[in-house]
Amino acid sequence: ENILSNLNELEWLLGDLDNAQDFRKMGGVVPIIRLLNMTHLPYIQAKAAWVLGTASKYILASQNEATELGAMSLLLDMIDSSSCSEDDNDIQKQGKALYALGALLRHNPSTQIVFRGLQGSSTLARAMQRCIQQDTTTRGTLKVLRKVTSLIGDLLRGGSREDKNLHGVDVNDWTHLFVNALMS
Repeated sequence: ENILSNLNELEWLLGDLDNAQDFRKMGGVVPIIRLLNMTHLPYIQAKAAWVLGTASKYILASQNEATELGAMSLLLDMIDSSSCSEDDNDIQKQGKALYALGALLRHNPSTQIVFRGLQGSSTLARAMQRCIQQDTTTRGTLKVLRKVTSLIGDLLRGGSREDKNLHGVDVNDWTHLFVNALMS
């Protein structure tokens, strides 16, 4: 409970960009990434991902440091190991991991290269497919689909018009997944 309370307070403080930059300079990213690795405590992982996302959005140095320390791989594992279900811990963990992943990727070509190397688009596609295969009217499924769709949309908008694929996955494949989600 103490860790959760501290993470909630920390996330609130990191909403200020100056605090977030100071947090990184003081080495705060390292312990947060360690908490992402606490697979036996999914609610701690979810809060740590939330803190990481808030601490790194809009700050290239924080995005790069977190990625270099292995955060992206851990976040992709959190997304891939979760399922679209009504389990609140699973929904929280996957949702916060998607938030943090977006914070690391947006407007940062170097972290997007790492994402590509980790086959991140395939992980997002698998998460979407799992959601589509389940009942898409459930709260958890809709929440995950919305977050994945938002992240993919941001990545597609950030690419050039000539780019016909998103990190190795054809745009038409994404479109097919979106249509399936809407028609289900």
